[in-house]
Amino acid sequence: MVIPLLSDSRLIPVIVLYIGPDQIMPLTSVLGAVFGLALMFWNRLVGLAHKCWTLLARREELPRKPSAE
Repeated sequence: MVIPLLSDSRLIPVIVLYIGPDQIMPLTSVLGAVFGLALMFWNRLVGLAHKCWTLLARREELPRKPSAE
């Protein structure tokens, strides 16, 4: 459906989109699948994040070699 809008004495066509349940259901299905996979592997995701965090923190704690001056 095209609805003309009056702007600066010119007609500008505007397309009105109808977003109904038949367009939203596939989107929510995909979001639900992604969320479900994240929940199934949540323990591993948190463990991986923890391991990366400890590796980064350990690098900062290592003593640096004194420079020969």
